[in-house]
Amino acid sequence: MNSSSLHSFFGRYEITRFRFKNLLTSCPKKRYRSALAILLVVLLSMSGSWLEPFLFLTSTGFAVLANMGTNIVFGSVSVITASIAAILQLILSMDYAIILMNRYRQERACEPNKTNAMKRAWRNAFSSIASSSTTTVLGLLAMVFLSLKIGADLGFVLAKGVLLSMVCTFTVLPGLILMFDALITKTAKKTPRLNMDRIGAFSYRARHVTVVLFAVLFVGAYIVQGHMNIVTSMPKEDPIAEVFAPANPVIVLYDNDDEQNMGAITKQLENNPHVSSVTSFASTLGKPLTASQMTDNLQDMSKQGSDMALSAAMDFDPALINLLYYDKLANGELHPIPVGAFFTFVSSDIANNEAFAGQIDEDMRAKLGQLEKFSDASTLTQPMKAEDLAQFFDMGVEDVKKLMVMYFTTMGGVDVPALTLPVFANFAANNVATDPTYAGMLDQNAASQLDMLCTFTDANAMIAPRGSAEIASLLGVDAQTVQLLFTYYYAQAPDFEPASATVSAFARFLANDVAAQPAFSGYLDEAAQAQLRMLAQLTNPEFTNKQMTSAELAATLGMDTSMVEQIMQVYYSMSQMPDGNPTPELPTQLAPAVRANNAAEPLTLSLEQLVNFLLAGDAENGGLTSQLDPAALQQLEFVRTITTASSMGTAFTYSELANLFGMDAASAKMLCTYYTALHGDTSSWALSMQAVVNFLVDNSSRFQGMLDAGSLSQLTIAQNLINGSVAGAAYSPQQLASLVGMDASQVNGLYLLYVSTYGDTSSWQLSVQDTVHFLADTLASSPSLADRTGLGTTDIQAAKTLVDAIASETPYTPEQLSLLMADAGQPMDQTELELLYLYHASTQHSDPAWTLSIEQLLRHLSENMVNDPRFQAFFDDGLRADIQSLQHDIDEAAAQLKGSDHSLMLINTALPIESAETTAFLEELTADLDQRASGNYYLMGSSVMGYEVINSFSNEMLFITLLTAFVIFLVVAITFRSLVIPAILVSIVQCGIFLVFSILTLQGGGVYYLALLVLQCILMGATIDYGILLTTYYREKRKTLGIKDALIASYNGSIHTIATSGVIMILMTAIIGAVYPDPMMGQLCFALSEGFLCAITLILVVLPGMLAMFDRFVTKRASAQA
Repeated sequence: MNSSSLHSFFGRYEITRFRFKNLLTSCPKKRYRSALAILLVVLLSMSGSWLEPFLFLTSTGFAVLANMGTNIVFGSVSVITASIAAILQLILSMDYAIILMNRYRQERACEPNKTNAMKRAWRNAFSSIASSSTTTVLGLLAMVFLSLKIGADLGFVLAKGVLLSMVCTFTVLPGLILMFDALITKTAKKTPRLNMDRIGAFSYRARHVTVVLFAVLFVGAYIVQGHMNIVTSMPKEDPIAEVFAPANPVIVLYDNDDEQNMGAITKQLENNPHVSSVTSFASTLGKPLTASQMTDNLQDMSKQGSDMALSAAMDFDPALINLLYYDKLANGELHPIPVGAFFTFVSSDIANNEAFAGQIDEDMRAKLGQLEKFSDASTLTQPMKAEDLAQFFDMGVEDVKKLMVMYFTTMGGVDVPALTLPVFANFAANNVATDPTYAGMLDQNAASQLDMLCTFTDANAMIAPRGSAEIASLLGVDAQTVQLLFTYYYAQAPDFEPASATVSAFARFLANDVAAQPAFSGYLDEAAQAQLRMLAQLTNPEFTNKQMTSAELAATLGMDTSMVEQIMQVYYSMSQMPDGNPTPELPTQLAPAVRANNAAEPLTLSLEQLVNFLLAGDAENGGLTSQLDPAALQQLEFVRTITTASSMGTAFTYSELANLFGMDAASAKMLCTYYTALHGDTSSWALSMQAVVNFLVDNSSRFQGMLDAGSLSQLTIAQNLINGSVAGAAYSPQQLASLVGMDASQVNGLYLLYVSTYGDTSSWQLSVQDTVHFLADTLASSPSLADRTGLGTTDIQAAKTLVDAIASETPYTPEQLSLLMADAGQPMDQTELELLYLYHASTQHSDPAWTLSIEQLLRHLSENMVNDPRFQAFFDDGLRADIQSLQHDIDEAAAQLKGSDHSLMLINTALPIESAETTAFLEELTADLDQRASGNYYLMGSSVMGYEVINSFSNEMLFITLLTAFVIFLVVAITFRSLVIPAILVSIVQCGIFLVFSILTLQGGGVYYLALLVLQCILMGATIDYGILLTTYYREKRKTLGIKDALIASYNGSIHTIATSGVIMILMTAIIGAVYPDPMMGQLCFALSEGFLCAITLILVVLPGMLAMFDRFVTKRASAQA
C-alpha cells in the first residue's frame, strides 16, 4: 500500500464531512428566503403596523448574528447546528418581541408618554417573557444531557441564542420601538381580530368533559407512541445508490496492545459476506501477510496505478519478496550448500529469474554458465559413454574416444578383442605411426620393429617362394649367408638331390670352398684335411703321372719309403722278365740290388704306375699285393678309384662320393648341396619366408656362427609373426606383446585405439571425475600427453578441484566456496556469493507461514537492505531516495491508522444503516471484541450509533422526558408559586408531545431518534410559553372577573400573541422541513411543526377548561394576593 492510497482512505472522511457541509449550506439562502417570507407574511398580517415586523426582525436578527458570532467560544460547532440554529432561534424567540409589542400597544393606548408606556410594558411583559425564555432555555439545555454530543452542541447554541434574543427583546427592541414610535403610528393598520368569546364560553361549559377527554387522549397517545419505529438514520434519495450499494462504515478504536488480536478479527471480518473491506493498521500496513500474499497485494497495487517507486524498480518478483522475508525473519542466516547444489540452483533459478540475473555481472554469469554442467554430483561420478562424455566436455566424439584410449591404456578397465597380426600391424603402421597424436604410443623399439612387423605379418608374402636374393633382402643379411641358409635347408630336405660332381671337381671344391667356409670347415678334421690335400693331388693328372722317387711316393701314399723302394725294384725287375711275371722270392732277391741301384741312381715311378702295379695282383707284381695289409690295400684302391675317375671325368652322386670318400651320407649331401649352391644350377631354389625363418630358428644352434644373438632374437620374433599371420591366429594384447617383444601396456593401448577406431566402443564408459583425475594426474607427468590433448595442466587441476568438491557433496559456506573457486582458477566475488546464498536459503529454508506487514517489510528494506553491500546492485541513488521517501509516506499513513496509544479500524459493509442483519453483525462484532480485546475499544459509525442509540434509547428518552418535565415544572412552579399550574401545563405539553409521537407512529415508516429527543426538549421548553402566557392572563383576569369571563378575557388577551407566534413556528418549521435536503433534519422540522400544532392546539383547547376546572388551585395564590 502506498501513501497516496492511505491518504485517499483517510481523506474519504474529510471529503464526506466537507460534502455534507456543502450539501447543508448549499441552499441556506433558498431555505431562509422561503422561511423569512412566511415569517414576514405572518408578521405583516398579525401586526398592528407595517413597520413592526421589520423591527422584530431587526431585533431578533441582531440576536441571531450575535449568537452566530459568539459560537467562537465553543471552538467549533456541527454543520447541523450551524445550518439550523439561526432559523430555530428566530422561531423560538420571535414571540418575545410580539409579547413586548402587544404590551406596549396596550400601555400606549392608556399612556400618552411613549417612554412611560414602554416602561410599563417592559415591566408587565418581563415576567411572561422571562418565564417563557427560561423554560425554553432550560428545555434546550436538557439536550446537553443527550448521549450524543450533537445534543450538547445544538442545546448550548440554541439556549445561548434564546437568551440573546430575550436580551435583545428587552434592550434593542424597546429602543427601536421608541425610535420609530411615530412611524409605527403612521403605518398603523388593522389587525385580524379573533373573537374568542364563544370558544371561551365553550371551554368553560365543557371543562369537565375536556378534562376527561384529555386524560383519555394522554393515555391513548402514550400507548400508541410506544409502538413507534425508531430509527437512527434516514437515507436521502440517491440515484447512485440504486446502482451502487452505498458503503456503511463501522469504525473501531482500540488499544495498540491489541494489534495482534485485531488481526484475527480482521481475518474473520474479511470472510463475512456483508463486509466489503476492512481497513486498519492490522489489515493494511500492519496486516501480517505471507510472502505470497504480500506479492499479490503489491502487484495488485502496481496494476491499480500505484506510484510506488519500489514497484517500478523491483517489479515485486515473488522470489525477491521471499528473500526479503527470509532476510528479515531468519536474520539473513546463510546455510552451507554443496557446490553441485549451488551450481544447479544458480543455473535453474538465478538464470531464469530476471530480478536476480540482472544483478550478476557478466563475468560472474559467464563463470556460472561454464560451471553449470558440473553441478550434478551423480553426473560427475556416473560412467558415461563416449558420446555423452563428448557432449559434457563439448568435445568431438573421436577426441573423447582417444582420451578413453589413453585412460584405459594406463588404468585398464575394459576388455579388448584379440587381433590377428596382420590387422594389428596394418593399424599400427597406417593409423598409429602416421598420426602425430598417437605416434608417441610407439616407443623407439616398437617403431623400429614396425617395418618388420608389417613385412612379416603379410601372410601371402610370407608363404610365397622366393630366391635367395629376395630372402636376403627381406632378412636384411648378405646373399652368401642366405646361400648357406638355402644350402642347409636343401641339404636337410629329404626329397632334394644335390648335383653330382666329378672327383676332381669335388676335391677342388672341398679343398678350396669347403675348407675356406667356416660354416662347413667343421666337416673336415685334420685327417680329413690331410686326406683332402692328398685327394687334391690324386685328382691332378699331372701329379698322378709325375715320376716320383720312392720317398715322394711313400709320402703320398703314407707308406714306408723302404717299402716303396722295394716295390719299385720289383716293378722294374718285373718289367725286364721275359714273361713279365716275377717269382715270389723276387722282392727278397731284389732288395740288395735295389739298394745298390738306388745308391747309384734313384728309381722313379708315377703314382698311377705304382698303384696299378700293386693292385694288379700277385701274379703281376710278384706277390706284392698279398703282402699289403687291408688298410694299405684300401688306401691304394681309393687312390686308384680317384685317379681313374678323375682321369675319366666321372661324376658321382653325394652317396657315391660319401662312399668314395668314406663320409656319412648327411655330410656328403650337405657338401654336395653346398657344391651345388656354389657351382651348380640353383635357379630352382626358392623358399618362402616362413620356411626360411622357421628353419633358421629351428636350427639356430647351427647358425650361431653366422648370426649373432640379436639377429637370432629378431628371427624368433619374425617366426612368431610369420607363423601367426599365416595361421590367422588372433592374439590378446598380452600375447601379442610377448610375441613381438613389445611393452604390454603399449600394445594394450594400440588395441584400445584400434577398437576405438574400428570396433565397438558402446561398452566403454568413463565418469567425468575419473576423466578429470586421469588428465590431472597424467598431464602433470606427461607433457607429451598434455600436448596431444591440448589441455593445460593448470586448467585441468582447477577442474579436478571443482569436480572433487562437487562429487563429495560437502556443504560449503560462501567464504569456503570463494576460496575453492579461487583455487580452481575461477575467482568469484564473495559479496555476490553471499547474495546468491541468501537467495538459495530463502528458497530452501523459508517458512511459507512466515508473515510480515507492509510497514515491517518496507522498514527492513529502507533501514537494512538499502545499506547492505550485498544488495547494492539492486539500488541506485534514485531508488534509495524513493524508498526513503516512501518510508516517510508510510510512516505518515501509519500515523493516521495508529496513534501512540490507539489504532483505528474501518470496516466497510454493504449492510443497511439499520436492519436486523446490521444489528446481528454489530452484536457479533461486539462479542468478538469483548473476547479478543484486552483493553478498551470504541465503536463508531452510523450503524454503531444507531445500535447503541437503540439499545439505550428507552432509558435516554425517559431520562430526557423526566428531566425536561422536572425543569419546566420547577420553573413554572417558581413563576406561579403553584404546583398545580406547572402540573397542568407540563401534562398538556407532554400530551402534545405524545400526540405528535403517535401521529408519527401512525404515519408509518421510521422516526429519527434524534428528532424525538429534540422534540421533547424543544416542545416542552418552547410551547409551554403559550400555556404560561394564557395562564398569566387568566390569573390576572381572575382578579376582577369570574371564571367564565376570565377564560374569555384570557383567550382574547393571548390569542393574538399565540396565533402570531404559533403560526410562525408551525409554518416556518414546516417549510424548512420541506426544503431541507437532509431527511433527518427535514423530519425533525416537520415533527416540530406538528408538535407545535399539537401543543398549541391542546393549550388553546384543554388548558382553559383545566384552568376553570382547577380554578381554586390556580387562582388561590392570586386571590390571596388580591
